[in-house]
Amino acid sequence: MADKVKIIPMKRLFFLWTTLLLLLTGTALAEITSIEQLNHSGIAEGTELGCAADGAIRKALPEARLEAYNDKNLGYADVASGRLDAFIFERLQMELAIQNGVAGVHLLDENLGDTVKVAVGISPVSPIPDLKAKINAFIADLREDGTLDDMFNRWVVRGEDEMPKIDLPEAPSLHLTVGTSGVVPPYSYYAGTQLKGYDIELANRLAAWLGADLEFKVYDYSAIVAAAISGDVDCVMANLNVTEERAEVLPFSDTLYELRMGVMVRGEPVPSIPSATYRTIGVQTGTSFDAIVAEKLPDAQVDYYNNKADLVAALTGKKVDAFVVDEPVAKLLMLEDGRLTYLPDYLDSVEFALVFPKNDAGRALRDQFNAFLEQLPDGTLDQLAAKWFGDDEEAKTMPDIAALKADNGTLHLATESGYAPFEYMRNGEVVGYDMELAARFCEACGYGLEIVDMNFDGILPAVQAGKADFAAAGIAITPERSESVLFSKPNFFNSTVLVVLKEGQAGSA
Repeated sequence: MADKVKIIPMKRLFFLWTTLLLLLTGTALAEITSIEQLNHSGIAEGTELGCAADGAIRKALPEARLEAYNDKNLGYADVASGRLDAFIFERLQMELAIQNGVAGVHLLDENLGDTVKVAVGISPVSPIPDLKAKINAFIADLREDGTLDDMFNRWVVRGEDEMPKIDLPEAPSLHLTVGTSGVVPPYSYYAGTQLKGYDIELANRLAAWLGADLEFKVYDYSAIVAAAISGDVDCVMANLNVTEERAEVLPFSDTLYELRMGVMVRGEPVPSIPSATYRTIGVQTGTSFDAIVAEKLPDAQVDYYNNKADLVAALTGKKVDAFVVDEPVAKLLMLEDGRLTYLPDYLDSVEFALVFPKNDAGRALRDQFNAFLEQLPDGTLDQLAAKWFGDDEEAKTMPDIAALKADNGTLHLATESGYAPFEYMRNGEVVGYDMELAARFCEACGYGLEIVDMNFDGILPAVQAGKADFAAAGIAITPERSESVLFSKPNFFNSTVLVVLKEGQAGSA
């Protein structure tokens, strides 16, 4: 497959050949609606040079022709013009590009392959002693106090570009040299002559944490790993994807965040939600959906309901114009009630995680759960989601919770059983995506498990008060929640949608 990769020159002479080939083969597609359509030798797909999507594309679409771009913005433009059939890259970055004015394109709903882990690459010959352990402790501190989530939300999700003031020591005890790229916004890029971005802020925070002064060295992706191996830099912060090939030659820190590979194709995105049409929005009490509605639909009135059944009744009874849930929940609601549908335009995208008390015991259990997640074989979480979010109820099997060996004690798990497919009641047992994940964790680590069912708005207080050892209930990571509880590493990336009545459905007053 290596001979199928070509670096696109700025003059784009490649496209003369591409256009001719598509005309001869007749394989150009007028409309692409699924990833399966892309697995054809006559289809041209692009990605950014050095992006981890490269490996995912080769695995998922072995017949396609892959073109590597030095500048992803050229790739976006070539999809819009029809010179390229698709561009495969980090979903959040492409969503942000569309929000900021990239026209004539949209993203497919499905993602390509598994999520991609991003971490700090660490020089094996750095003169800073125990640098990997230090960086992992630094990352743990930032994750615990919510700084890591806040950084990701500011730079990546919201697209802000303000560098916070971070004071470096006046009398440093160490010198930290960080390798970066300078060409990958919002992670590492130039604003004039100044480096900015998520990785640049992270490097400054690490230098302050270490008591070090800071030097940046900028490399192409083809040279940045070699610079760390040789010791020209102490570490690499450049939205660096963890791949099997890199991990063989370069130590990595704990995961900073995980990314999904999206697929951009030609065609205008779905129009924004017309706020005038949806004036009253239903929200479940205790969730973070009210903040999302306030941001995305500032003129709407929010009405609160205790559970999903009450939300459905309010919508069909015309007490609200729409209500907010997670997309997997919306899909199940549509199967249960043929009057319902949901709008294709996402209100927001969030990460789900398990919740632990903000104390020493909670921290130890959280770290044990994170280690369990890290040891899962690649694709396990995707397989788990496919099972519980599918429509084959017989395939949705659970571990035998009663048979768990409680060699290390029994854990109490707080949840709400009315939020299928994450957790719901079946034959007197709470089952679902979160419940199986928690049960697998307990089985792997020698715990028994007792599930405590309660209202959603009581879950976080129960964890804070020590009435539950941990919680799983489709809980989104937010900076506000991080102030009072600990979050595990994310286990599910979710989108928030508005559920509405289908056109022509009158509901029931």
